[in-house]
Amino acid sequence: MGTASRKRWRIWIGVILLALLWPIPAEGKAGVPRPEDRPGFSQTRTPTSSLRMARRLLLLVNQARWERGIPPLKANPLLSRAARAHSLSMAQEDYFGHRGSDGSTPWERIEASGYQTWLVLAENIAAGYATPEEVLAAWLESPLHRSNLLNPELSEAGVGYAFQPGDTYPGGNWGYEHYWTMELGNRWDAYPLVIALEAYSTTTRQVSLYLYGQGWAQEMRLSNDRENWGDWQPYRSTLTWELSPGDGPKFVYAELRNAQGEVMRSEDDILLQERPGTLQVHPEQAFFVLEQGQSAGQPRRYTLQVDRSGGPASWQAAVDREWLTLDVFSGTTPGRPNLTLARPASLLPPGLYTATLTVRDDRTQAKVSVRLLVLPRVYAFYLPLLPHHTRP
Repeated sequence: MGTASRKRWRIWIGVILLALLWPIPAEGKAGVPRPEDRPGFSQTRTPTSSLRMARRLLLLVNQARWERGIPPLKANPLLSRAARAHSLSMAQEDYFGHRGSDGSTPWERIEASGYQTWLVLAENIAAGYATPEEVLAAWLESPLHRSNLLNPELSEAGVGYAFQPGDTYPGGNWGYEHYWTMELGNRWDAYPLVIALEAYSTTTRQVSLYLYGQGWAQEMRLSNDRENWGDWQPYRSTLTWELSPGDGPKFVYAELRNAQGEVMRSEDDILLQERPGTLQVHPEQAFFVLEQGQSAGQPRRYTLQVDRSGGPASWQAAVDREWLTLDVFSGTTPGRPNLTLARPASLLPPGLYTATLTVRDDRTQAKVSVRLLVLPRVYAFYLPLLPHHTRP
């Protein structure tokens, strides 16, 4: 199918969800501690952890789509490259918007990354949200962001996340620290294969597959190594597949064939960890904002996800500050404890405070970094923009 037979749409979704905007206590004011001064781009959050945050957001988006009967998005490295570059640019150059510091539009950046044969493009951005869970919740509450995330015409995506602690805008105004970009697209010459909703890893060889191609493909066949193929069978979009044995990266390859005998190929990969793995806690960071003298922060709670590959395991948790607490301090994986502020938080003077939550099992441990910003007053608002549609 050629590009001339399909319309190409650019969808620039510009509802910008800003997190909390707040005044910072004046520098040197008596009795008011200054927030921690940590200028410069993040060295505490490594590229690996940033990629993990981005991948988790894509998984959460896919779970939201799947729950609503919408096909999952396939991670695309070209879209990921464009998304990472824009998030880094916003963080390092102190701005927030769809148009880049060089004046580039989202589709110009996406095409420059090499994503060329597109039919539909869209972009979501967010700033100030410390976790993938927060970003997803905010986007789903915004009609225009939500329409992007749940658009069945989009089949591929890339997520970029950048973290700049102590972020400030020119003039000393408080910045957002966390910058997120999600590029979404659909190409006329690609029918993606998605393993387990684009999860990074699995503990079982039995995985779910989603294979695009409805309306084009008549038959399909699959392989774990591109050499030993299964028989051609009638096309169907969803099926269960068994990965090859042994822990490590696993690939699944698919071939689709239409009524004219034309063949399209796709592949995806996932990490298999059947043996007991390490303890994992998500999110890895939590950020509360509290108005001085109040007991409930914003957000009110974080629901943590405590997991370990290879089967259930008992876990115990501990916090190192009295202003932080959990509703339960022990359990069995998978666990879902709620992280909240404790009553002593209401006695804290304005300032930025840090704490660490440590979760342990019989073999490993995982930590969650927690920050609390106490302010004399807290203000919250949303800044909407209108959608922009163009045709070339």
